[in-house]
Amino acid sequence: MRRSCALVTQGVYLGRPPDIPTAELDRMAASDPNWRLLFQFASDDDIDLGKVYFWMREQDIAARAWDRAWLQLQCG
Repeated sequence: MRRSCALVTQGVYLGRPPDIPTAELDRMAASDPNWRLLFQFASDDDIDLGKVYFWMREQDIAARAWDRAWLQLQCG
């Protein structure tokens, strides 16, 4: 998920396989390694609707720039 945050915030659409070479994606993801998981919510195990994750860059956390948080949803 850290990789996804780094890529999406650089304009890479991940709703389909990107048209960017893997080496370039790796370079882009490595250029922004400061993503940290803030917290996650999970649904009840009996209904498993997935999990919601909130991520932020370390510098944004330090600056209390909560509007820069990114949400990721993973469905079960």
